Amino acid sequence: MTLIRSQNLKDFSKAVDVPIPDSTASAKMHRLHTWESGTSVMIVNFPVGWSRPIDGSYECAEEFIMIEGELQMSGDKFYPGDHAWVPPHSPRIAAFSPEGAVALAWFYGAPQWNRMNGVIRAVSQVKTHIDANSFGEIRPTNANGLTGQTIKLPPSRYITPSDCEVIDLANHTWSMYEAGSEVMLTPLSLIRI
Repeated sequence: MTLIRSQNLKDFSKAVDVPIPDSTASAKMHRLHTWESGTSVMIVNFPVGWSRPIDGSYECAEEFIMIEGELQMSGDKFYPGDHAWVPPHSPRIAAFSPEGAVALAWFYGAPQWNRMNGVIRAVSQVKTHIDANSFGEIRPTNANGLTGQTIKLPPSRYITPSDCEVIDLANHTWSMYEAGSEVMLTPLSLIRI
């Protein structure tokens, strides 16, 4: 039972420029892992002034955690320590990063972008701020019918029940562990099972 791999969330040395549909600029991305379910996890670096002036939605769900900077989307402002759950087809309106931003993101399938073209749908994204004193489910078990969950436990020794990801916001690291691994959780650790 061991660490499979780990990544400093501020290290973009292996990132590549990736165009984001209907946006004003590419973002630097580094894919960290793709699960058998098709969910992929990546770190994303939005440049200063990045925006997506055309509203739309992805066919798949997205989950992200802000690492640094600011990202505005659909009436919310996301700052370091903010977690977002964006269900499939939830509108993404007026996305903008005034000073640039770094986020750790998961796409629960192929990120197929669809313009809204005048169609009005309710925004259903959920924003949660992560701090040292909050514990419990961050992304509920099987949200929108998708397996798994994101949880935050108190600082402790934790035995991974399956292969899983541990995000340490205090030390800006993402790690993947085998089932049965012993992990020391910090006050700002999240677990994705």
